[in-house]
Amino acid sequence: MQGKESIHKHDRVLEIYTRLMGGEIIKKQELAEEYSVSPRSVTLTNAELFTAAKILLESRSLAKDEMERIISELIEAGLPISERKKMSELLRNELFHYVEPRHGKPLVDQIWELGSAVYRHQLTELEYQKSSGEITKATVKPVGIMSSEYYFYLLAYIGDKDKKYPGYPTVYRID
Repeated sequence: MQGKESIHKHDRVLEIYTRLMGGEIIKKQELAEEYSVSPRSVTLTNAELFTAAKILLESRSLAKDEMERIISELIEAGLPISERKKMSELLRNELFHYVEPRHGKPLVDQIWELGSAVYRHQLTELEYQKSSGEITKATVKPVGIMSSEYYFYLLAYIGDKDKKYPGYPTVYRID
């Protein structure tokens, strides 16, 4: 790949989806400039937006109110007024029956903050519960965020150990 201008449309859609899941606010004109394409090229088709919404819903990784807000904003930003009602109708039943993660906590802002710490290579203080139930604190160097099996996870090295002891990061569930 030779940079963002050569990225294929389906790769661009997945990258935009990932950024949206991370809580990023995306503006069409800025995306067009970033990818060196026309603003129309960064517009999702109805089928692509519907597919992205289905992926989001099936992930079941956000609290219901956050999921509803993101889907609504996707529809609002991604479709002309004449198409919004149809898309809303297609997704209404799934939003109604959406099952959020057991913790039910809002995560979008927390995921964004952790993602920003990854971007800045910034040490971050975490408070977490061990499997024994004990609450503890750790200073970690976040290196990535992933989503799997209905939850988001932070991959991080404890302290700055990755410089002295290369290996695998520790995985913390975000909730």
